[in-house]
Amino acid sequence: MTIRVINCRSPMPKNLKSPSKKQAWESQYKWLKPIAGNSFAATCTTCCDALAKTTKTQPKIIDLVKETVLEKKIKRAEVLVCAFLAEHNVPFLAWDHLIPILQKCFSDSAIAKSMSVARTKATGIVKNFIARNEFENLVQDLKTSKFSLLVDESTDVGTTKNMAVCVRYYSEEEKSINTKFLTLLQVFSKNNHQETFKEVSVNMVLAKQQRLHVINDTERVYNIIYI
Repeated sequence: MTIRVINCRSPMPKNLKSPSKKQAWESQYKWLKPIAGNSFAATCTTCCDALAKTTKTQPKIIDLVKETVLEKKIKRAEVLVCAFLAEHNVPFLAWDHLIPILQKCFSDSAIAKSMSVARTKATGIVKNFIARNEFENLVQDLKTSKFSLLVDESTDVGTTKNMAVCVRYYSEEEKSINTKFLTLLQVFSKNNHQETFKEVSVNMVLAKQQRLHVINDTERVYNIIYI
């Protein structure tokens, strides 16, 4: 459905037929979408309903905007809580009890009441959002800095062998030498280590001259200094 361009939170402008004002509204209110062939109308992408600036519909529009803002704050709070717990190595099993405690402590908060993060959702947020974002930021730092790879294989008795890969580099932003976890690789045999590291290098899109050397016993055993 189509609607005339409206403003949900400010008075109606005097000249609705100004394309420049219409473009400014579309930039300010993301729920407005332009209509091809009609420069003076727009579509509401949120409710897809015909709207007008009247005393009947105006309260509904205001509630819609408030609901969108609240949802964003709830998502931000959930991500911050997950990031804090992941940074301090809190076990995922303990996450099922955290949000109910916060809701009891902050019973007057609409954000706390609406938060819903148990271990399943928290695991997804950490793995699919926080970890991916941190990995991309780390790769961007490594593209402009010299760094060393630190690798170490697991010594457990499981059938799947893993190799932890960390990087040590100088951060221009933090003005310090940092050692950060990069990734965890599965090592299936002694002959695939070069392909494994090559895959990591390709995914990171790193220049060879940026990598200094690999540090640990794996370097001497498997000879994987440069790839």
